[in-house]
Parts: sequence; C-alpha cells; structure tokens
Amino acid sequence: MDKIATWPPCYVKDYWKEGNIKTIVDIVQQYEEVPDEFVLYFLELRNAITTKYIKEAVMNHYPKVVAILSEMDTLHDQAEDFALFDWHLQKRVAGLSHNPIYLLMLNSFDHVYVRMATKYFSLDFCRKASFNYYKDLMTAALNGDYQQAESAVSSMMEKSYTIWKNHISSDYKEGEDTIR
Repeated sequence: MDKIATWPPCYVKDYWKEGNIKTIVDIVQQYEEVPDEFVLYFLELRNAITTKYIKEAVMNHYPKVVAILSEMDTLHDQAEDFALFDWHLQKRVAGLSHNPIYLLMLNSFDHVYVRMATKYFSLDFCRKASFNYYKDLMTAALNGDYQQAESAVSSMMEKSYTIWKNHISSDYKEGEDTIR
C-alpha cells in the first residue's frame, strides 16, 4: 500500500508579531496615501530613539549639528519642504551618533518618510511647532548643551505625537468612518 504524503498544516504569519522594519515599510508603500495611524506609530518610534542620537550628536559633534540646523533658514512654509528638511536633519544627525543602527533604521524608511511627514506637516501648527523646535535645538547645539538638546527633543517628540493623535481623534469625532 502506498503511503500518503502528509503536509504540515498551512500557516499564515502574523506580520504584526513576526514582521520587521521592512514589513512596515512594505505595508506603507502599498498605500497610495499613508494611513494616519502609521504616522502616529512612526512618531512613537521616533520618540523612542531620536532623543538618544541627537543628544549624542550634540555631545560629540555640536558644530556639525549647528551646520545642519543652519539650513532651516532656507525653509519655505510648505509641507514638503518641512518633510524633506526634517528627514535630512534626522538622518544626518543620526549619522553623527556612535551607534550606526540608528541610521540603518532610519534608512529603512527612506521611501516612505517624506510621504508620512508631508501629511504631518500639512498642518500649519505642526510646521510652526517644528520650526520653534529647530530653533530651540539650534540654541542647545550652539551652546554644546546636550542636556538642553535632549530636553528639547523629548518635549517636541511628545508634542508631535500628541498633536497628531488629537488631530486624528478629531477626524473620528467628525463622523468619518475611514482614516484619512
């Protein structure tokens, strides 16, 4: 009698539990418009890591941080300009950190960050809050004060998260049944 081949049961991976950074990037790239909650998730991730690499950069390379931030003088009050400036700022400052994994993580989001950030910076008050943050960070960098830089970053990351969370919550309250 012939043996019947038995196959292991089919298994579908749960990408939220078994995926990685590339999985998130792949998901976001599939959307024509980035879902609001992905912007919120990314802000939360940034909150966890940005303080560390900016503090390190100001501690060890504050003249270079000043040079990077000085480019804010060319910023136009447009969402995409802010998104591009912020992305270049994050990556260049992360590159000044002793830990290369920060930049590697950020590089994973090259193709989607500007789309997410443009959505965030489409709100006038987000651009204003960020511009004030860049000025505060510049003051800290000019003084080589990494603790002041750390405080400014932490405060802004929390503010950005709260602003966006409140923004998308107000969208739901207005009766929208889909996420914009």
